[in-house]
Amino acid sequence: MELPNPIEVQKDLSKVIENLDFFIELISTKEVVSFFEFSAQLHTINRELIEIQHKIRLLTIKGGKYSKIFEKFKKVLIKMLIEARDIERKYERKSLSKNIFQHRGKLRKELVNHFKNVSKELKKLQKQI
Repeated sequence: MELPNPIEVQKDLSKVIENLDFFIELISTKEVVSFFEFSAQLHTINRELIEIQHKIRLLTIKGGKYSKIFEKFKKVLIKMLIEARDIERKYERKSLSKNIFQHRGKLRKELVNHFKNVSKELKKLQKQI
């Protein structure tokens, strides 16, 4: 098994951050976002982040620097996956159906802020790799 190149991992993370920023732009500017469109893009981003997490875990074989990054990345990934779902749950009873992402809704604002924070944390980690 060949260990991943840290530069390639950094490039992959950069692509995921770009996708996340595009996703943030989409849900913050588009008038109406369907739940399917939202969840499909979020699932893709989550899957890519999990792949990067596995690559970083393989990098931990090289040294302690990567083990610290791996721990921080795990926390960011948990924040991305679980806290986003918790935000959605707050609004589930109100109308988590086809029209949940109407422009300027509270759910939309909270999700945009959440994903912006995750994006900032990922950018910090990208610099450390």
